[in-house]
Amino acid sequence: MVIELLRVTCPKEKQAAFIQRDSEVWTPGLAKHPGFLGKEVWVSPDKDDEVVFVIRWESMDHWRTFPAEWAPGLDAQMGDLLMPLVCEAYDISLPNPFMTIKK
Repeated sequence: MVIELLRVTCPKEKQAAFIQRDSEVWTPGLAKHPGFLGKEVWVSPDKDDEVVFVIRWESMDHWRTFPAEWAPGLDAQMGDLLMPLVCEAYDISLPNPFMTIKK
């Protein structure tokens, strides 16, 4: 599994509208692509202008093959709520993505 992490700079007063519009625009767009597993939205209690999206993909190939030509249309639908972001990806370690700590 691959995690796509998006850090979005969004003023606090626009966050609710931004998150709502993203759920109407980008989430369905991502869901149309094979390998999309889900998406979570996180708001930082310490950085009041940051929204973080954690997007789960089945594999790095699924994430990398998301059609680049879809992005401009989806971004255009975000309209005045399109915000700057930083994108990172993390490949979950295999075979076991969860560490067990023995005491």
